[in-house]
Amino acid sequence: MQGPRLDRRTFALGALLGGCERPSHAGAFPSREITFIIPNAAGGGADLYARLIGAAIERQLQNRINVVPRNVASGGGGKGVTELYRAAPDGYTIGSLSVPGVFVLQRVRRLPYDFSRFTWLGALTEGEHYGLAVGRNSPIQTLDDLKRLSARREVTFGATGPEATAYSVTLIGARLLGLRARIVTGYKGSNDYVFGAVRGDTDAVVTPVATLQRLARWVRPLATFEETSSLPGVPDARDVGRLELTQITVMRVIAAPPDLPAPIAETLGRVLAEAASDRELKTQMTKFGETLKWSAARDTATLVDRRRAFFDLHGGLSEGDSMR
Repeated sequence: MQGPRLDRRTFALGALLGGCERPSHAGAFPSREITFIIPNAAGGGADLYARLIGAAIERQLQNRINVVPRNVASGGGGKGVTELYRAAPDGYTIGSLSVPGVFVLQRVRRLPYDFSRFTWLGALTEGEHYGLAVGRNSPIQTLDDLKRLSARREVTFGATGPEATAYSVTLIGARLLGLRARIVTGYKGSNDYVFGAVRGDTDAVVTPVATLQRLARWVRPLATFEETSSLPGVPDARDVGRLELTQITVMRVIAAPPDLPAPIAETLGRVLAEAASDRELKTQMTKFGETLKWSAARDTATLVDRRRAFFDLHGGLSEGDSMR
């Protein structure tokens, strides 16, 4: 019995497709530069973290492959996150995402995507703990002073916008501490709203502990959301009687678009694991109060789910909150 007859056009098409397939299997991944999307403005803490990670990844790659940072900050970060989500799942576009910030953004902006489908490649830090502070010249000296102010009127805090992680962190932190709060939005970045509190534009600020350490000259920490305070003399979550505050952490996760082929995801995961041991990266992270702790893809996915569930439970992912 004869097989199906191939005409010249079908044969030529098959030869062309076959010729296209061979190079993709012959070349080892990666073979060209990788774009590293940073959905934040240049100059802030998230941007610095991403650039340090990108440089460490580049040092681990063979064949002198460049990792090119690309800041896409418009739309409250939504443009960058969406660009990463919609990129070709070929391993040549990766990015740094804030969790649960990416889910806050998805809900507030009502973006038509399911960000839980990102390919989580890994995380290189445990996640940032936060703290509560006022400007150094503020008349507020203690957390009790701030609570007394809250009894008279709403305490004002700053944030870039409702889609920002800082907004949700402040929202939950204020609730757990029993503070009536009003969040003033419109700041361009984290440094702006911290210095807004320093200037007296707002009463207080909730920001990463590492930022409080870096800006110790200008701020007075009132409490940290850590189980054991890393700031001498500053009360921690245990001291204020709200251990739930320790769950307010924000992870910076390295991700790729959905449906990234497993072999490429494994290669990138292996490179990230090696980057976590990079001596130069460790030195830089220590300067900013960060400790490297590698979480592989599966563990990262579990941590992402837990972080999202905590923020959802405490209202950090809710829409139309009265504090806006």
